[in-house]
Amino acid sequence: MDIFYLSSKNFLQFIDEEFIKQFKKKELGSKKRIIEHSMSMFILEYLLKRFYKIENFEIVYENKKPKLKNDEIYFNISHSKDIILIAFNDSSVGVDIEQKKERDFKKLSDYYNVQFKNKEDFYEFWTKLEAGIKLQKPVIDTITRDFIKGCKLSIASVEIIEKLNLYQIKAIEKIDTNDIIKNNNNSIIIVKKSI
Repeated sequence: MDIFYLSSKNFLQFIDEEFIKQFKKKELGSKKRIIEHSMSMFILEYLLKRFYKIENFEIVYENKKPKLKNDEIYFNISHSKDIILIAFNDSSVGVDIEQKKERDFKKLSDYYNVQFKNKEDFYEFWTKLEAGIKLQKPVIDTITRDFIKGCKLSIASVEIIEKLNLYQIKAIEKIDTNDIIKNNNNSIIIVKKSI
């Protein structure tokens, strides 16, 4: 399983917002949501072409979840704060990333009928729940980890998760959108990290 993440703040300083908006696949309300969605679709298409060498694909929605029409590879997307994260796998995958912040844990414990002593307990529960919901199939295995910038990450799969490859995507200079369309851009780098 491959996990890719990026900072949208990093990307937005190197790429034109209007260019990114052309990747929007569905109607959304706020400008922030439109940019997050458009950027995740841009990165998804970029990775499918450059990393997975899948040139001809169609993104469709099944139960509000984006997927490739021909199931060449499975993916799931999550956003939190300025992090955009995409998981790719050979079988169905659900992923959730959440910035850990203080909450009313007593109220949440009562609502979910689960005892949360602190934010670690809550975000462990919440990200597993969200990843499982986004999987949209019976969960066989989940992995939950603390992640960058005070975030919690959970991954749910229909199979045992044996190996995770983590990659950070960075823009290192002004991105020439004409080169991206031609698939020649060297302004975006993908750095393998440990998890």
